[in-house]
Amino acid sequence: KKEIRKEDAQGFKELVAGMRELNIDQASMYSIFKLLAGVLHLGNVEFDNVVQEGNDLAVPKKSKGNYNPVTWATELLGLSDPNALIELFSKEEIIVMGKSIIKLIDKSRAAFARDALAKGIYNAIFDHVISMIDVALGGVG
Repeated sequence: KKEIRKEDAQGFKELVAGMRELNIDQASMYSIFKLLAGVLHLGNVEFDNVVQEGNDLAVPKKSKGNYNPVTWATELLGLSDPNALIELFSKEEIIVMGKSIIKLIDKSRAAFARDALAKGIYNAIFDHVISMIDVALGGVG
């Protein structure tokens, strides 16, 4: 396992060197890595169903030990309230005839919502990095 870790560390050094070559500053690199770490922690959020109002409601599984992926994802993604993040996965809003209806969702739909959010954040990071590379190579971004 130490061999793999050395290779990972070397790969990370090469990544940082490449980003520096493209004039990506340290603050931008930090932000990119922080957001990517948030996406990874977001992917670790698992759900259980609890019955509420006669329906299955998704709630994050209790963490083992001190690790709480919701807390980590919230902090790394720059959000202020873990409960707001949890609400994104436990409810959905439906508009019917101009009226907003909040529907509780089960764990499979919550996992889908989690994955969609993670993909959306990752895509935004990717697009931003591509834009930074384009600027560095003389394009307009």
